[in-house]
Amino acid sequence: MNHMKWLYCINGITLLIVFIVGCTAPVTPATPPTPTLSSLPHTTTPTIIPPAFTHTPTLPIIVAIDGATLTLEKPPIVEDGVVFIPWRNVFTGLGYITYIYTDLDEPYIGGTKNRNDGNITNFHLQLNTKELLVDPGQASSKTITLSAYPKVENGEVMIPLNVLSASLGASVIYHDKTGYIDIDTGRNVESLNLQKSSPFNANVFLRKTSDQLTDNRITSLASGLSMIDFNQEGEEENSHLNLTEIIDCGITRVNLTINNQDWEPENWDISEFEIDPRYRPLYERIKQAGIKRLTYNLIFKDKDFLRNGGTLGYPRFKDEAEIQRYLDYVRTTVRYFKGVVDTYEIWNEQNIEGSGQYIEPEDYIEVVKRVVPVIREEDPAAKISVGQTTQFDDPASREYIYKIIESDLMPLVDAIALHTAFWDSPEHESEYYYAYPEHLQKVKETAWAHGFKGEFIGGEGNFAPGSHIPEDMKGRVPEYSMIKAGKYAARINVMSLGLGFSGGSFAIGGGDGPAYNMLCNTSTIFAGAEPQEVEVKIQSRAEKIRDYSFFLPNGDTLIALWVDDVAEDEDAGEAGIIKIIDYSNHTATAIDILNNTEQEIIYSVEGNDMVIENLLIKDYPIILRLKPS
Repeated sequence: MNHMKWLYCINGITLLIVFIVGCTAPVTPATPPTPTLSSLPHTTTPTIIPPAFTHTPTLPIIVAIDGATLTLEKPPIVEDGVVFIPWRNVFTGLGYITYIYTDLDEPYIGGTKNRNDGNITNFHLQLNTKELLVDPGQASSKTITLSAYPKVENGEVMIPLNVLSASLGASVIYHDKTGYIDIDTGRNVESLNLQKSSPFNANVFLRKTSDQLTDNRITSLASGLSMIDFNQEGEEENSHLNLTEIIDCGITRVNLTINNQDWEPENWDISEFEIDPRYRPLYERIKQAGIKRLTYNLIFKDKDFLRNGGTLGYPRFKDEAEIQRYLDYVRTTVRYFKGVVDTYEIWNEQNIEGSGQYIEPEDYIEVVKRVVPVIREEDPAAKISVGQTTQFDDPASREYIYKIIESDLMPLVDAIALHTAFWDSPEHESEYYYAYPEHLQKVKETAWAHGFKGEFIGGEGNFAPGSHIPEDMKGRVPEYSMIKAGKYAARINVMSLGLGFSGGSFAIGGGDGPAYNMLCNTSTIFAGAEPQEVEVKIQSRAEKIRDYSFFLPNGDTLIALWVDDVAEDEDAGEAGIIKIIDYSNHTATAIDILNNTEQEIIYSVEGNDMVIENLLIKDYPIILRLKPS
């Protein structure tokens, strides 16, 4: 078995499920191998790396993608007439998930991009050759010989400019008289302009990785680590956790649990009281990679009891001996993870009747009261979360939650968690969707009235595109395209954050192309954001427009707005006049989370107010960033 060390150079995000993507012929290696428990991101010394070099002075080189200027961490260089570009920076700007493997006999870089049409473009380049392997999402891959070997300057891999035209099929022109590199991917600049009749003065919006961000209150889920075999590095079982995608996407919170939070599938052979000593180092490395909060769900399968011939009754916890076993499990788990796990959830979807998860509401409340002092004793710094019933669009789930938040349990716990949205949109569960803000506000007010003073969590849901819907869900939920899934998930995330809840990744990962891209951009934009009240007046022909406002620690204000109707794959937007009260002393840019641009916005001043005319309001959140001037 090939036990390789690797260096994942791009900053990224984690996926909580495994996506299956077809439509293209495989390239070896087309995409980065799924990270395993023993191959989490770390720094390593390369075995082979091209030598550093000096270059001839030239004009400052500017790179633009479809008319938007790309901010470069390392400037392009010219050597012997060949233009070299910082590969990671440029390909990230083009929407690729990038990776680099250096501790190999033949080190290589590569990238993968899921396109809007459902196909995938991959590239693979060995650093000690000129051979570029490209799979452009067609029937077969091809190999292209580059104009020069890749080079390294100050630790950055630099590649010849013709990698772009070879791998993308895009128009790439270098104007040597002006030092301008024009990358044209075929997108019309006019279609990217968010303000009609204004110049398209924009930069490429670059997402950041988790380690570069403060907490953005966006959560990913990866349960079922019990099914991972530590001794089978690279085996499919290790796909339960894809840390590189989480970090690359900028997600800062992860729910990570050894037991599967659902009853099945499960590894019933491992004990819940003898935790493999390799789990704690795994959790520590995850936090070192940039995760700000780790949450552990304390669902208890009572595996030892069942293996010894015991029988569990459903509903759970009608028997004192079973309750004592659960308290012992909680104590063992919290003691083991003390100082690493930040929050403990008490059970998952306990309202599923007829299953091993089912606990009657009154019994759940009483068991939580007994669990809380155990956690407080073992790890006083840890937070305790309750709730976690099935999707909140189900009236029965809401009824169960209200029994919890109307009880005397509220002053004892630190968080209330809802599974907020499952494909909910103007097309599916529309009544719940349009009442979503009222539902969340009512939960907060009810909990506060019963002594709650903690945090509200909206960290689990699902907007997986139709191509990735589980078989048992098909026919019951809409099969959204990747773009529509991303748009609806972005709406729910922004609403949740704006209403004072945390957000969730909603089972969207790298395999979902534009949906993943929108999630990652949102993760960067809302790092450190707190909801605030800003008076915004909007004039537009669109009838349904939502807006939410946020304050950033650096003093900036964010205003997210969108047309809250049925989403389309292609949406031209509706022009509107936006008046922002008491913001005359600010400048404005608009961030397009789908198209990766941040555009300067022209505005006027009326008294103390900022007035923006001809702003195109789309069917997904456009984010206005207001900076004090």
